[in-house]
Amino acid sequence: MSGYNVNLNSALKATVSSTSTTITGLTASTAFSFSLKAKYAAGNMPTASNTVNVTTAAAGSSTATDLLFSEYIEGSSNNKALEI
Repeated sequence: MSGYNVNLNSALKATVSSTSTTITGLTASTAFSFSLKAKYAAGNMPTASNTVNVTTAAAGSSTATDLLFSEYIEGSSNNKALEI
């Protein structure tokens, strides 16, 4: 498999090569439908996945519940860094 097409409301939104991605620019308090379609190296694509229907939260009403530390770097002495 060479990647995935991410469809938003039946239109291609992104093409990704990993199993996770972030979709930005969505409007608050709005319903959206997402589906995926696998892409194979030979160029063929099977039918799309089942559709997932979601509604975004109202503007300003949501708070983060997860925090991802994507990288920790430790150098000499007290040189340390976190990528959040």
